Amino acid sequence: MKKRKEDDKSNIVFVGGLRKSTTEDKVAGHFSKFGQVDSVDIKRLPDGTSRGFAFVKFVEVESIAKVLEAQSSHMIDNKWVAVKPHGGTAFTEDKNRERAK
Repeated sequence: MKKRKEDDKSNIVFVGGLRKSTTEDKVAGHFSKFGQVDSVDIKRLPDGTSRGFAFVKFVEVESIAKVLEAQSSHMIDNKWVAVKPHGGTAFTEDKNRERAK
């Protein structure tokens, strides 16, 4: 297994379109088919309500390729979800788009 820097996000995927009621355990259960899940971080509002997206961190980078190959099979809580590699650029791209206006 390759060593990664602390800020390396190569073993993390973004999961969007989650139901507000979806739990970390359900997300981990789904993605454990592709490799050992290190952690699931569902982003929440200050009141604890899910924002509908999460980041799933795998123990091994190789799991990411398996997840991405299975794009059409990611259904959690009877809802299709979007899965993308966590490049850490979505927020930056949005900010740059705002500045360009």
